[in-house]
Amino acid sequence: MLIYSVIGENMNPVRKIFGFFVAIIIGVLILFCTIVAIGLTKAAVSPEFLSDMPQELIEKLPSALDQLYSQANKDDFIDKKEYGFFINVMKKTDIPPSKILESSGIMAWMEGELKTNLKKLGEILRGEIPPENITIDMHKLKKSILSPAITSYIRELISALPECSEVESEKWKNMIYYSSIDSFPECRPKGLEITSEIVFNIQHRIANDIPKDITIFEGSEYIPRNINVMKFVSTAAYFLLIIPLIFIIIGSIIAATTKGGFLRWSGFSILTGGLSAYTFGNILNNIIPISNGIESYLNLGERFSSRYSGIVAEKVVEFSNVVLKQLFSPVAQIGGVIAVIGLIIFALSFLSRGND
Repeated sequence: MLIYSVIGENMNPVRKIFGFFVAIIIGVLILFCTIVAIGLTKAAVSPEFLSDMPQELIEKLPSALDQLYSQANKDDFIDKKEYGFFINVMKKTDIPPSKILESSGIMAWMEGELKTNLKKLGEILRGEIPPENITIDMHKLKKSILSPAITSYIRELISALPECSEVESEKWKNMIYYSSIDSFPECRPKGLEITSEIVFNIQHRIANDIPKDITIFEGSEYIPRNINVMKFVSTAAYFLLIIPLIFIIIGSIIAATTKGGFLRWSGFSILTGGLSAYTFGNILNNIIPISNGIESYLNLGERFSSRYSGIVAEKVVEFSNVVLKQLFSPVAQIGGVIAVIGLIIFALSFLSRGND
C-alpha cells in the first residue's frame, strides 16, 4: 500500500499535465471553435440575416452615398488623379447620388425585387410557405440602367470633362464603338458630339452584361414542407457541443482525483471556452474602433486623400458593422450562456469534498 501510494503521488503531476493538455488546450480550443460555428450557423439561417439585414443596408445606401458626395463637395478631399477628376465632375453636376438612384428606378428595384425575394426565402426556411425556387428578376435593373435619368446624368458628366487630345479622342471612339467599357475616359472627346444615342449605346452595352435573372435558392424538392429549416439547422448545430465536452470530460477525469476536482477542472474549461467566444463575439460587434485597420486594409490612402479616406473608411465600417453584428451577436450570446454554465459547475466544485 505504501509503495502504491508513493507511485500514485509521483504520477499526480503527470496526470495533471496530461489532463490539462486534453481538457484546457484541446477541449477549450474545440469548444471555442464550436461555439463560433454554432453562432455563425444560427445567424446565417436567421430571418434577421436573410431579410432584415439586407433591408437595413438598402435603406442606409442612399444617405451614405449622399454624405460621401456632400463631404467631397465641401473641400478638395480627393487629390488622387485617378479619382479626383471624376469626383470634381460629379460636383459640377450638383446632383446627389440618391436622386439618381430614385429617378432611374434602381432604388425601387432594390426595395422591391430584392426585399421581396429575400423575405420569401426567410418564409420558406421558417416553413411558413411551401418551398419553391427563388429567382431575382434583373429585367427591372437593366431597364433602370437604360432610363432617361441615367442618360441625362452621363451626358452632364461628359460635358463637364476637359477636352481630350487627339490620341485620347481616338480612345474615346474605340470605347464607344468597339472596346469593352471597363473604364471611363477622363476627358470630353474633341470634335465628337456626345448625343443621347451615343450615351444610350454605352448604357445598352452595360445592361447587356447583366444576366436576365439570378437564382438565390433552388433545390426546393429536397426540403420537406411545413418544416422550420432554420430551427432544425440551429438545433442540430448544438449537437456539435458533444465533441468538445468529450475532451473536457476525459481531460478532467485524468487530471482530477476527486469529485470536486473533476467539477473544478470541467467547470473551469467550460467557463474558459465560453468566455473566450463571448469576448470574441463582442470584439467583432464593436468593430468601429478599428476603422484605421480597415482603412489600411483597403489601401484607401492610395486612392483618396488622407482626410477623405477617413470618411470612406467610416462608411465602410458602418456597413460592415451591420453585417458583423448580425453574424457575431449569436456567438457572443451562446458564449455567454456556456460561460455561465461553466461558472456554475466551477462553483459547485467547492460544495464537494476533496481537493486536487
